[in-house]
Formats: sequence, C-alpha cells, structure tokens
Amino acid sequence: MQTLQWQNLGVSELATNECEIISGGSWPGWLKGVTWVGVASEVIDNWDEIKKGLVDGWNAVELN
Repeated sequence: MQTLQWQNLGVSELATNECEIISGGSWPGWLKGVTWVGVASEVIDNWDEIKKGLVDGWNAVELN
C-alpha cells in the first residue's frame, strides 16, 4: 500500500498568514422574498403539470 505524499503532487501546507476567514454569503431579505414569490408563481402557473406528475408518480408506486 502506498502512502500519498502531497509534496510529490506539488502541494504544500498553508501557513497561518495565508489563511483568511470569510464571513458572509447570506442573501438580503428582500431577495429571499422575491425568490419565494418567483417559485410560488412558477408553481401556480404550472400546477396542472405538477399535479399530473405527482399523480403519475404516486400511481407508479407499487403498494403491498
């Protein structure tokens, strides 16, 4: 069994001063609201197709 040697792959360990903590990445509240409105609109506009797919999927499940 071979052990993996990171140095053989040209990879080295990061020093402490090379690491950085990044805080953030959250979406603003208004953007979340717009996203949910968009999802709801798509569901409403395509409800017949969604319902048909759910019914077809349910009917395809074999119950014992």
